[in-house]
Amino acid sequence: QAVMDAEGYAKELHQMQKKVASDSLAYHMSSRKFEEGMLSTFDLHTAAQTLLESKIKELQMQMLLIIKQRLVAYYQGENLIR
Repeated sequence: QAVMDAEGYAKELHQMQKKVASDSLAYHMSSRKFEEGMLSTFDLHTAAQTLLESKIKELQMQMLLIIKQRLVAYYQGENLIR
């Protein structure tokens, strides 16, 4: 079960990395539009908030993956603390 969870978290992390990259690009484009006067501050703030939320979720996935990988290693006989 722990191995399958770790594999699932690895896949989710990969998807979150793609989402962060796309949200980063969207924020960059929104920033450019804001500088040219084509976007409101509210829309720019929304794009920034979306990017930050994606980064937070990516970090959460990284932590969950590390925890599951360490748990699997522990079950395989390795020390829990390295």
